[in-house]
Amino acid sequence: MLLQTLIVAAAIYVAMLLFITSFSRAKERSSKTYFLAGADLGALLGFFTFAATLFSTFTFLGMPDFFREHGVGAWIFLAVSDMVMVFGLIAVGFYVRKRAVQHAYYGMSGFLSDMYQSKWAGYVALLGAFLFLTPYVAIQIRGVALFF
Repeated sequence: MLLQTLIVAAAIYVAMLLFITSFSRAKERSSKTYFLAGADLGALLGFFTFAATLFSTFTFLGMPDFFREHGVGAWIFLAVSDMVMVFGLIAVGFYVRKRAVQHAYYGMSGFLSDMYQSKWAGYVALLGAFLFLTPYVAIQIRGVALFF
């Protein structure tokens, strides 16, 4: 009975994804509107998007254990590292924004290819993202598995 319920729920989920995908595909046709929400993302929505990415599975599952093992030092580490990260992102973000406004922006790999006038810059960015994000996703899956 449980297996049948899971199969039905999975089928409904996949059907909803296919419907939403076909609906949005007919609506949006350019990579600029896909990557940047039609260049109308806004600072507030961008901030919340970044915050949702930052406070991921590690924040909910890894940090409590980190605090339990290392005590108040973990809180200090988190506060200092997050402040440095925010200031670094703002500094880099202003520079990238200034450069991206001058050129058509089609994602980070396309942006780097355009800046360096070489497709290899885009390939390196894409490969780097793939190599570094794969372990990150694996760690999140492991964290959820440990949680459950």
